[in-house]
Amino acid sequence: REQWLTLDQSLAEVGRDIQGTRESVAALRRKVEKPAVVARPASVADDAIWKAYRSVDVPLGAFPEGGGKQVVFPIPSTVPDSAREILVYAQVATGYVEGGPHRFRVAVAPDGGREVSFYLYATGQSQAGWGYNSDNVWLPMPQNRQLVLQAEGKPFFGEWNSETRIIGYR
Repeated sequence: REQWLTLDQSLAEVGRDIQGTRESVAALRRKVEKPAVVARPASVADDAIWKAYRSVDVPLGAFPEGGGKQVVFPIPSTVPDSAREILVYAQVATGYVEGGPHRFRVAVAPDGGREVSFYLYATGQSQAGWGYNSDNVWLPMPQNRQLVLQAEGKPFFGEWNSETRIIGYR
């Protein structure tokens, strides 16, 4: 009889522990599932440039495979002439590919002369895995409405992909 009593007490204790764990998990779930409130400083929230930002999704195309090749994409009319800057998203993914290190350049010529650009770096190797690099960068809106993509390095041979798109303007 004493043995049964001890087992009942142990079982009751386990039940209390389980209930406590359930309550802890429920409290954590409530914390995690609450939407995060993002507070912006008043100076940013009242900034006319912040309010003027427009989101778009304009796919342009892929980077060339390397060897210094260059491609030029026209910026479509989805982005109005009144835009002062464009937000460019660029990504490169390499899998089982030969070609070594690459420097991918994204450039515009805002006034027809000087150039503004940014670079993504990627390395192609014979490996059973994928490597990714991407960035989002604001560039000045070029008068000639052209975005230049160039790849420096031995041309990639194998599994790889890339894309560029305009995802916003202001």
